[in-house]
Amino acid sequence: MDEQPRCRPHLPVSVLLGAGAVRGLAHIGVLRALIAGGFRITELAGTSVGAIVTAFYGAVGLDLDSLAAAGLALRSHHLLSWAILHRIPSRMRGRYIHLAGDIPVHLDRLATSPYASLHHGLSRIGIISYDLLSKAQVVWHNERPIVPLHDAVLGAASIPGLFRPLRCSGDGGGYLLTDGGALDRLPAHLLFAPPFQPVQVVAVDVSNSKDDRAENLAGLSLLRRRFPDVPIDCVCVDTLNGHSIVYRSSYAAELLDLGHRAGEAYVSRLARPPRDLASAFTGG
Repeated sequence: MDEQPRCRPHLPVSVLLGAGAVRGLAHIGVLRALIAGGFRITELAGTSVGAIVTAFYGAVGLDLDSLAAAGLALRSHHLLSWAILHRIPSRMRGRYIHLAGDIPVHLDRLATSPYASLHHGLSRIGIISYDLLSKAQVVWHNERPIVPLHDAVLGAASIPGLFRPLRCSGDGGGYLLTDGGALDRLPAHLLFAPPFQPVQVVAVDVSNSKDDRAENLAGLSLLRRRFPDVPIDCVCVDTLNGHSIVYRSSYAAELLDLGHRAGEAYVSRLARPPRDLASAFTGG
């Protein structure tokens, strides 16, 4: 965004990671830059691929280097194979499970991860999906996990057309969860509902179309008017016209770099005085 950033590194920050399929690797680069810039992330939430990054960073406890390595090892054919494997009889899956790369290994870690204590200084995490039964957004958070974490993440990242919606049950009954980004690609407003307690918010946008980005930024503008006392910024990564599922292997490294550069550019602007104040000092 061209606006002067409102957030400040010395205050706790709540971060929202948006939808974007493989473009979500850029989230890792942004998080690296924010932390290097002195931000203390206390709340982290995400939808779609943002939910995956949130869960493995906050609940499983992977550091950003490990997340980056996992992303770099992921290929389009792993994702496509994993989608196909869930459409064949379960007795046949074991024969072809190797085609999905490390995806099953990562999901096993997610299924066995205790999330009573979060990692990396986080006090709250949120996984945002959409429930096709209630026709409403569903927010899983560590203070009241309505379904197992594994189900919450798989549901939130069930990209329509690629993965089937996830049927699961838990607190409140049954759910049919699908990709949260199908309804809202950057649902930062959910950080203003309990149990989240945002002092300031940074949302990360990895859209691949100008229309989606404009819609996301318009939503943040409305949110600023509703909550004028809470600084809200957006880091927009240069992912316009980027890929989602089918991509060349070098694209993963490019996304990590794009995210890091966008995060660094945002942090560097925090040190600049607003233009009108700068003009007063320089006589401009």
